[in-house]
Amino acid sequence: MFAGLVFKIIKQFNHQTIKSLLFIGFIAAALAQLAYWLVLYRKIAIFKNNSTTSHQPAVSVIICAYNEAANLLKNLPPILNQAYKEFEVVVVNDRSTDDTSAILYDLKKQYPHLHIVTLKDFDRQQAGKKYALSQGIKASKYDTLLLTDADCMPVSDEWIASMVAHLDNDKKIVLGYGPMNKENTWVNHFSRYETTITAVQYFSYALAGLPYMGVGRNILYKKELFTKVDGFKKHEHLASGDDDLFINAVATAQNTAINLQPLSFMYSDAKKTWKKFYRQKSRHLSVGTYYKPIHKLLLGGYSLSLLTFYGLFITLLCLKISIIFVIFIFIIRNYVMWHIICRINRKLHVQDLTQLTFILEVMYATYLVVMSFGLLTSNTNRWN
Repeated sequence: MFAGLVFKIIKQFNHQTIKSLLFIGFIAAALAQLAYWLVLYRKIAIFKNNSTTSHQPAVSVIICAYNEAANLLKNLPPILNQAYKEFEVVVVNDRSTDDTSAILYDLKKQYPHLHIVTLKDFDRQQAGKKYALSQGIKASKYDTLLLTDADCMPVSDEWIASMVAHLDNDKKIVLGYGPMNKENTWVNHFSRYETTITAVQYFSYALAGLPYMGVGRNILYKKELFTKVDGFKKHEHLASGDDDLFINAVATAQNTAINLQPLSFMYSDAKKTWKKFYRQKSRHLSVGTYYKPIHKLLLGGYSLSLLTFYGLFITLLCLKISIIFVIFIFIIRNYVMWHIICRINRKLHVQDLTQLTFILEVMYATYLVVMSFGLLTSNTNRWN
């Protein structure tokens, strides 16, 4: 009888302890989320985008193309017609088998500042597009490099000028924004939301003095930085990382600026299917383990706290633990997040996503879980 009483007390104690731990975990996750949004991500919402200089150095725009005939025909003329004093556009034709070559040489007749680099013998031991990009940088004439992709179109003819305006004696890297074109599909809504969250993270970390990545669709840096770290040598075996791993290696609080001027936006089409989206993100996320420890800690902390917040919210409701207080905390965190993301969405010109914020955030939490498992088996050796 005594043993049974002791067992009952222990069982009750363990039950209460588990409930308490779940509740404490939920509060901790909510506080972590509030810290991310109020301390870090709010920096984007209140950011004042002012150019630093009117100096206009000569610029080499670098684009790599693998079977991009249709995209080049549509997107290259707006880049070649930029309202900028002195620039060249270097397009690396990386073993294309479509009409890429013919289109490039037709455009060159009209635009003498178009420089074509044709690759035929590709070193298969070097993964991704890094070899092609390295050859484009090697062939460039100027010290200021502005990178984009063949499937990207500048929103204005002031793209180059806007990006360069953020350079000065100290700033040698400018992180730009590459949003997706809008379509009325769920894969498009989510792709644009994921792009927004990624931008919020790399922009806010840069403003906090911890720059860790940019996007290859819209990034500017000085050639001396590329030379200083021997290009992509340290991670040439990886398919991705030409933008984020490179920036992770060379960016500092002192040499990095961000540009959120709408005239600098570089638009591209989102993937049309979930399968293509998954393949693209698998390739990009596969290099995250090579980030600096502080960046991995902060990025992982946000993902973990978000998953814990939603997971424990549902768990606590199901177990009927402090329901009123749990709902109150849930509302507070979501209100703060929504208030900040509304301002950010206006700044990034994705206001239409605001009404879908919480649906997309739950989808994003699910995406984090799926990608975590998927990265274990995904093939990341292709860049096309």
